[in-house]
Amino acid sequence: PVTGESDRVPVGDFVPPSRLAEEMAWGVSPDLRLQEYGPGRLGVREESPLAVPTVRRRIHALGTGPDGAVYGGAFQSLDLFRYDPKRRVLENLGNHLPGWGGETYSFCWRRGDLVAASYINGAVALFDPSRPWACDGRGQENPRRAGCLGQSVYRPYACAAGSDGRVWGVGAAGWGSSGGGIAWVDPATGQ
Repeated sequence: PVTGESDRVPVGDFVPPSRLAEEMAWGVSPDLRLQEYGPGRLGVREESPLAVPTVRRRIHALGTGPDGAVYGGAFQSLDLFRYDPKRRVLENLGNHLPGWGGETYSFCWRRGDLVAASYINGAVALFDPSRPWACDGRGQENPRRAGCLGQSVYRPYACAAGSDGRVWGVGAAGWGSSGGGIAWVDPATGQ
């Protein structure tokens, strides 16, 4: 127990007791990735998917991207898949919100980016199909999180981008709340 200022240790100097050190070094993310943390559990050092059996999941949402490809997601998966009709290639791009669980409910375009609006909390991510995928538990560059529509649009059944750059969503409210609503997020500010 901390009894005063003299018992405080700077974060970088903290050395956990041996029985706690191993527990702090490992974790499993909500999207089933094994994570190895650095000292003091301040950041993920390495992560890898757990060996889980392949399962079939129903397609949950489809949308057309700014590149003419068809994007989609499956139930209880935040992996995005893309079908390129010109090349006739189907590929799994990866999880666009690492560490989160849920599914994508709707897609739209915003200034050359594909917008993916997902459960949980109406999370909005932007993906630029002209740039390489760069998104994992250590960082999100492309796609990148753009904010959340919040409790009033927990499950964004439909989304659209306004001329002002805001992403609008409509959908059901979160658990314990009745009804639903309309909400927006400005990806430039996260508001």
